[in-house]
Amino acid sequence: TGSGKTMIGMLCIQDFLRTLRPGQSALVLVPTSNYQQQWIGELCFNRIGLSLPPELVYSGTPGQFERFKRRTGSHPAVILMTYAALAQAGSGVGKGGFDVDSIEMFLHLANVQYVVLDEVHKVVEDMNSVSADVTRQVTM
Repeated sequence: TGSGKTMIGMLCIQDFLRTLRPGQSALVLVPTSNYQQQWIGELCFNRIGLSLPPELVYSGTPGQFERFKRRTGSHPAVILMTYAALAQAGSGVGKGGFDVDSIEMFLHLANVQYVVLDEVHKVVEDMNSVSADVTRQVTM
């Protein structure tokens, strides 16, 4: 705690942003929606953060991301999502489950070039969890 892991992740994103072309993204996976909010604060609003314009950062689910892109016509450079939300990519409401093909399709359609796995030490606490399944999928 407090060792600067998020800061290292942000520095990686800062470096990624130098090489991303329009329409490409870096994906940040986090364990909870609270972490999503913390990352938004750090990326956009904290004076020692990256001070990114909020329109460069998207936070939500894969389904919301597709609707956002259709509605706005924009493609954010940084996508924040929980491991569980990504696991539900392509799943109908209430369907649940883990859909490998839908995750692959989302990563392709979102043109994800880089992935930051936040709090990954919590993921490996249960290698049978959905978060561990997602982590295996995005690192293959």
